[in-house]
Amino acid sequence: MVYGGPIRSLYDLCRALADAGETVRVLTTDANRIERVRAPIGGEPSLPTHGGSSVSVLYARRLMDADVSTEFLRAGPARVRWADVMHITAIYSFTTLPALLAARISRKRILLSPRGAFGPWSQQQHRVKKALFVAVVPNGIDTAEFASLPRESGRWLRHAASLKSDDGPLIGCLGRIHPKKGLDRLIAAVPTLLRSWPRIQILLAGPDDGTEQARLYGLATELGVSDRVHFLGGIYSTERISFLAGLDVFVLPSLDENYANAVAEALAAGTPVVASRHCPWPELEERQCGRWVEPEPGRIVSAVNEVLLGDVVAMGRSGREFVLQERNAAMAAGRMQRLYRGAV
Repeated sequence: MVYGGPIRSLYDLCRALADAGETVRVLTTDANRIERVRAPIGGEPSLPTHGGSSVSVLYARRLMDADVSTEFLRAGPARVRWADVMHITAIYSFTTLPALLAARISRKRILLSPRGAFGPWSQQQHRVKKALFVAVVPNGIDTAEFASLPRESGRWLRHAASLKSDDGPLIGCLGRIHPKKGLDRLIAAVPTLLRSWPRIQILLAGPDDGTEQARLYGLATELGVSDRVHFLGGIYSTERISFLAGLDVFVLPSLDENYANAVAEALAAGTPVVASRHCPWPELEERQCGRWVEPEPGRIVSAVNEVLLGDVVAMGRSGREFVLQERNAAMAAGRMQRLYRGAV
């Protein structure tokens, strides 16, 4: 899924809700970055779930390469009238305003998930008035995907990055190559990390969001570590699990995250995590499955060293057990069901 954690978590939530007995219909556009979702025009295909249920989805066609969709405008009112509760999961999107207007006309209750739009970084980018929300439901992961981890993930990852068998440790991040991810802080930490780990490798997987990858490569070149920083492009589906499981440490020095789904997936893959305090993951310290630090190069160096010099296997096991038991999609669906019923 090219749009990363928020869309991945919504996909898992919708399927878990269907498995819990809810009737779920999704109205969205066919946006898929530079491509389109391949779906029948006007059709409403069903996505299967693990429990044998399904979720109906209408991928409204956009006009050319714009975000506007007349099909979305036509389809919206009927679906709003059908629904008991509307769950809108975007703020800065074409789909939000017509959905809100249709709900107001039909007098339907709305649950709005801002998905990070109210975070400090986003507020600096969008100078608009923003409201408060009153319920926090952590995303849940699809435990079936992580029930068994790929074998030889480290070997697969070294091959994918064209590394030698003795290169490592492998430090990586999975997500958009975007300024708010703070990846420049990780690259700035590499020269110091090399003193303790002369063969350390930094693996960054994700689509380039603009010109950020070129900027990061320029920084790595300036610091003399361009041979240690590898950009692998987008990695999706089961290969993303192999990527996460093949790392020694997952590092996310983000400047703003409302959840950071990649942290949950890295933990589910049995990999310790170093995340910034702008990610809502104090459990990294509480459950002893990683480190929770300020996104500064010196703090990243100390945290990565602490993890690598500690019991990496035990940390990985602790994080995996925590996420699979307490941050799964079924639990998230149950909490959302209670919110939906409270809104009716």
